[in-house]
Amino acid sequence: MNSPHHLPLKGCGKVVQAACGGTQVAVLNERGEVFVWGYGILGKGPKLSESSSPELIPPTLFGRSEFSPSAAVVRIRCGLSHFAAVTDRGELFVWGKNIRGCLGIGKKDDQFFPWRPSPSWLHLS
Repeated sequence: MNSPHHLPLKGCGKVVQAACGGTQVAVLNERGEVFVWGYGILGKGPKLSESSSPELIPPTLFGRSEFSPSAAVVRIRCGLSHFAAVTDRGELFVWGKNIRGCLGIGKKDDQFFPWRPSPSWLHLS
């Protein structure tokens, strides 16, 4: 029987959104930071393929810098084996298994870090 359980997510801060994929999970906190765990391409490079506890994806990968210190993720989504995040600037970032080009990044290679698709690849026909 399925029933909700409290998950103590130490170090994540106040969670405002969660997204679950086939074998991975992402949570977004109130500071606009993304934490991931599970199995597969998690967004922290090819060396991290599984984690049983939340791992912070560096906010710099979503555009936060000394020139944009307030850049933050405002929405996250998971597919079967990939992730998507949207920033407060309306920028889309995707990462994960790129099965048949599902990430829309203009290539068929898997994407190990958050990547901003080129607007030219986002045209819908």
